[in-house]
Amino acid sequence: MLAPYTHPDQITPIFSRRTLAALARRAGIWNGGNKWGLANGLLGWRDECRRKGQQFHDETTAAARALRAGQPRQARMFLPERSA
Repeated sequence: MLAPYTHPDQITPIFSRRTLAALARRAGIWNGGNKWGLANGLLGWRDECRRKGQQFHDETTAAARALRAGQPRQARMFLPERSA
């Protein structure tokens, strides 16, 4: 819902203050203030969630690579060709 927006001025004409306050309440952030403040808080919350998600992804990818690097590789087995 907030993905296409980068600035609070893009959100305030579209959503009512009541809607922004409900979103803020649901996100667990402060829901007081005017529409611009609510929109700014929601965008900050979204950006922080994205940052944490990217950090988690990077950590798990690095851990998976380290795990794979520590495991021996299986040699490929080729079947001999059959003679007719």
